[in-house]
Amino acid sequence: MTLLQTFLSIQVILYIDILIRLFIFRQISGLGLRVRLIVKISLILWGVRLILLRSSIFLEPFFLLAVIPFLKTDWNKTPKIFYGLLPAVISDMFMRVIGLYLRFLLNVDIVTFNNSIFFNVLLTLLLIPFYHYFFKGLGVKAEEFEIDTKDSMVKNVVVAMNTLFLTYLLLIRGNIILEIANERNFIHLNWDPYFIRTNILLIYFVLFTVSLLFLNYRLKEKKEEEIQYLKDRQLTNLSQYSRHVESLYRDIRSFRHDYTNILVSLNEAIKAEDISQIKSVYQAVIADSDKQFYNSKYDIAELSNIQNDAMKSLLSAKMLEAQNKGIAISVEVASQIGTPDMELIDFITMLSILLDNATEAAAEVRDGRLGFAYFVKEDRKIMVIENSIQEESVEISSIYDYGISSKGVGRGIGLANVKTIVNKYPNVSLSTNSYNHQFIQELTFFEGNK
Repeated sequence: MTLLQTFLSIQVILYIDILIRLFIFRQISGLGLRVRLIVKISLILWGVRLILLRSSIFLEPFFLLAVIPFLKTDWNKTPKIFYGLLPAVISDMFMRVIGLYLRFLLNVDIVTFNNSIFFNVLLTLLLIPFYHYFFKGLGVKAEEFEIDTKDSMVKNVVVAMNTLFLTYLLLIRGNIILEIANERNFIHLNWDPYFIRTNILLIYFVLFTVSLLFLNYRLKEKKEEEIQYLKDRQLTNLSQYSRHVESLYRDIRSFRHDYTNILVSLNEAIKAEDISQIKSVYQAVIADSDKQFYNSKYDIAELSNIQNDAMKSLLSAKMLEAQNKGIAISVEVASQIGTPDMELIDFITMLSILLDNATEAAAEVRDGRLGFAYFVKEDRKIMVIENSIQEESVEISSIYDYGISSKGVGRGIGLANVKTIVNKYPNVSLSTNSYNHQFIQELTFFEGNK
């Protein structure tokens, strides 16, 4: 193989390594980056790596840290470092562990192994299955690494892991740079760099595994706490919903009793063939007797068509809350329907944010209105939340950016979280419109494409 062919082969391997890191980044971050964007970023990083050549040995693991600020996220410094370094550590550490095992299995010396294109290609190809089965074996779901720095324990663990990542990369890459400097006689060291790197690798691999397991345990524990909170709130909301239904039943029972008396009065008038009395009874009582059932509070009865108790309880609670604030509500759930094809916690979180925002905006408007519709159309479920707003329309181009809101500095976090959740699911799309003092959110859930 000529020098040019060797160079091109190495560059292809390096490009594939960058691609793998970006796909790992997409999975652990939950950002749902499009493939086109990943390819574009990978080409840029590969070009930078090509320009830097050997100096990229030290800088290359930190490339993602430079990319993250250009992505729309709500992360502070701690998760940025975590998500920026974890793919580099996984790639570097796992490939070295695989290489260590292959060298032992095939009895190949380190110099021959490192200079072999075949072994370099093999390492790159084995990285994905090793990564997959390593996490699966530990019972860790990388796609659920949603770092919440509000949880002090999670934050402390992530800070410790960030320190672990930084020191590992600095020690490994520093060792390589010293080895190159020693080979070129810039310095003179009587040492075995491979032995030192192997020990660094093994120590940090154990630390990485232990910290990963602990972080996973804490995240699962936190999720269970959220589920329990959701269940408790669901019971409270269902109780409130039940009381409201009982109130509607009392209204209907009272109406039935009154209507019986009305019919008795009408019957007497008919027997007496007193047309004027019949007209009087009709005009005074019967003509307007059903108007009370046009009240929007009876619309909540349509929530009985929702088959999921958590969703039903949340909707009933939010609608009654809006009604208590003087907002006219309307609910349209014409037929039996369940939740869409996504994690229930994500769906409930998203629904809660959208309803809270709609209620808050409608409450600021005189004769404010809040409408909710949920229905099936062909192969998709569609949910529409519509509310009154004070302005003629809202500029929607930036409302989903973190911290951007018409309600003041530091607000608008909720809608940014909604966008983050939507981006996690390729089968979910969100459309936002605003006109004629109305703000409309339409969520479409395509079934079977989770």
